[in-house]
Amino acid sequence: MPENTGKKTKKPGQILSAADFSGLLSGGLPGGGYLFYGEEDYLKNHYFSEARKKLLPLDDYFDFVGMTADDYSAEKLADAIASAPFPNDRKLIRLSGMRLESFRDAQLSALCGALSAVEIYTETVVIMILSASDAGNDVKSQQFRALSKILRPVEFPREDPRRLSKWVARHFAGEGVFAAQEVCDRLIAVSGRDMFTLKNETEKIAAYVKQNGRDHVEIHDVTLVASPGIEFGEYDFADAILKRDSHRAFAILSEYRTKKFRPEIVLSGISSTICNIYSVRVCLESGLSPEETATKLGLHPYRVKLYSSASAGSSAGRIAELVSICASADDIMKSTGIDSYSVLEKLTAEAISR
Repeated sequence: MPENTGKKTKKPGQILSAADFSGLLSGGLPGGGYLFYGEEDYLKNHYFSEARKKLLPLDDYFDFVGMTADDYSAEKLADAIASAPFPNDRKLIRLSGMRLESFRDAQLSALCGALSAVEIYTETVVIMILSASDAGNDVKSQQFRALSKILRPVEFPREDPRRLSKWVARHFAGEGVFAAQEVCDRLIAVSGRDMFTLKNETEKIAAYVKQNGRDHVEIHDVTLVASPGIEFGEYDFADAILKRDSHRAFAILSEYRTKKFRPEIVLSGISSTICNIYSVRVCLESGLSPEETATKLGLHPYRVKLYSSASAGSSAGRIAELVSICASADDIMKSTGIDSYSVLEKLTAEAISR
């Protein structure tokens, strides 16, 4: 256990903006705890990455601790906060994917108790990231009220459309194509303001434009290629399962039911997508490059990139289990009289728990 410094960080007070947090970063980021919340998950991950680069050397894992619902315990968190950093002067702890809606009062109390040590061990920074779908992301929730008494809340709302349009233009430029403001505005109007979605859409449209021998994006490219709004597709469902995002997965399933999609077709599409994600993961883990993987599997390079992103954080073994779960669900649908959407709901719950 490190020596108690006796110093305390400034206690949580008013809600910080992304700009406020950026200002703290430029000054070295004071020790203590920060609670990232709001609708824009992309910016939460971006600013966490910036904090990591500021506090620790590139690729340093000695003084970085990452915890999710799968490996978290209050005792483990308390030990991580209290242990002295080495070989660096600072330590960074990331809490994410905690699924606070499942926490009982005693569990929430234990979490808050462990986090309270950040006021003592000022060489440590704890950043807790609440996804937009997490119950604790609601400022009126019991979880948020409890955590914000210990951690400094940093809000990440949806970006202003004007700033977002410039951000989209920069992403197009990063992909090697030019897009005028009216093109970027059109993409936001079609696909919405979610930055993860827009990042994927810019990459997809840029790939299409370059494939057609051009370096300028036109409005008709957006109309032809961009996905409107929130896409409830097989990829989104598989991505939600792989990231254990139960709210998103069941929301997509509810949308399927509302639109009266045939559950057999839904399952077939999901199974095919997860099988493709598994194949991509196996190829990449075997040492093949994304380009070699695309050639071997006969997939578009953009699709390989998408599947690689979905499988990040999951081993080929876990994805293989999901393939087996889908196969079992198919057998149940075909051989029993159980309601097919009930089978899909059970599949979803079982897959997320793996």
